[in-house]
Formats: sequence, C-alpha cells, structure tokens
Amino acid sequence: MAHLLELAPRVVDGPKESGYTYITLDLEGYRTGSTNEVREDRRSS
Repeated sequence: MAHLLELAPRVVDGPKESGYTYITLDLEGYRTGSTNEVREDRRSS
C-alpha cells in the first residue's frame, strides 16, 4: 500500500497538468455488472 501511495503524484500530475480538476482511480478495474452489486450490510433478508 505504501508503494501505491508513493506513485500517486506521478499518476495524478499528468492529468492535472492537462487541466483536469479531479483524478480518480478505480482499483478494481472495469467489471460488467458491478453497478448491480449489493453490499452485504444492505441485503434484504
């Protein structure tokens, strides 16, 4: 995890220099159907 945080400035600087205000990174990547997932604490019994 520490290594990932060390890389953050390198990942963020390029897009910010191109004019983007916010930079986000999806650590799980693109997955079809992921918007249909339900969190365990929100499942109805």
